[in-house]
Amino acid sequence: MSSSSLAVPRPPLARVAAVAAIVALAFAAPSVASVVSGLAAPSEPRLSRAILSCFGGITLPILGAAVSGVVLGVRATMRVRLDRLVSAGLSPQRAIVRPSLVAIVTAALSAAVVGAAIVSLLRLALHLGTRRLLAVDALGTAWALSLGTAVWTAMALSLVARTGRPGRAYLVVAVDLATRLLPGALAWIAPSAHVANLLGAPPPRGLLHVPLLDQRVSAAVLGASFVAFALLAARRYQGAPPR
Repeated sequence: MSSSSLAVPRPPLARVAAVAAIVALAFAAPSVASVVSGLAAPSEPRLSRAILSCFGGITLPILGAAVSGVVLGVRATMRVRLDRLVSAGLSPQRAIVRPSLVAIVTAALSAAVVGAAIVSLLRLALHLGTRRLLAVDALGTAWALSLGTAVWTAMALSLVARTGRPGRAYLVVAVDLATRLLPGALAWIAPSAHVANLLGAPPPRGLLHVPLLDQRVSAAVLGASFVAFALLAARRYQGAPPR
């Protein structure tokens, strides 16, 4: 078979972006509605709580799980094409790396755009801050959500890569909830804790006192986690799962 026939296909970018945006908007809608409806006086703390309510919980893990099913679920078109390439002789790692990375980046950018748009909407609706503050807040939110989405999507892909069962991707929600309960500094194992830190939230509420952490450390941890889980997903993929 010629090398051109073994070209790695592109992932369904439009579908990945749509899934990421829909999940993010679905979880953000209740908080946005409550804020815009004017249930309390406009304030910076209220805005911060709204943003954390939108994106500081299980939103990003579920987003990552949904995207992983679109890309590597056993019935997904992308998975079928990759499996055929591997069956034709292409290395599994070569087949999966580019589609997975492109899908992760697409999901991360989609979540970042939604987050930035929501922050801007809330600030404008509440008449809070200057244009400069709006821009800084929107960019900071986009940065935090892009890193968080990349980590959770890579983790979800690593859970789906071998079997193709999309339901396994939702184990990331259990991982998120369980790691939030760890005592003391161990609470910082949770990727969501680092996302919340980048969003300006206080340390997570662990069973013991949780120390403060520099935002640059959180960014580095999320970046390293993304690389680790992306490599794990590539390592776990071996082609069509056994039946």
